[in-house]
Amino acid sequence: MSKASVHIIITGGAGGIAEAVLQQLGKSFQGAVGLVDIDRKGLDRMCDNYGSADLQVTPYCIDLRDHTALRKAVTDFAKTPLSRLGQIVRIQI
Repeated sequence: MSKASVHIIITGGAGGIAEAVLQQLGKSFQGAVGLVDIDRKGLDRMCDNYGSADLQVTPYCIDLRDHTALRKAVTDFAKTPLSRLGQIVRIQI
């Protein structure tokens, strides 16, 4: 059975909610995940723990208030081999 594809960017990517999302994605999905956060160590930990041959996890250590850096991160992520960004969806919890 093949895995479904996912291509997303998660803000707050070094935190607990992102970790829970990555745990679930790793079980059933393949593709690319971009993680955005200002916590470099946390981002590196997430990439080390959840990146795999099926799930490419790319860190972007930026402040969301820096619109130029955010735009560059989204543009760079869209160029990754496994990425196919379509629309951006904002989920509030």
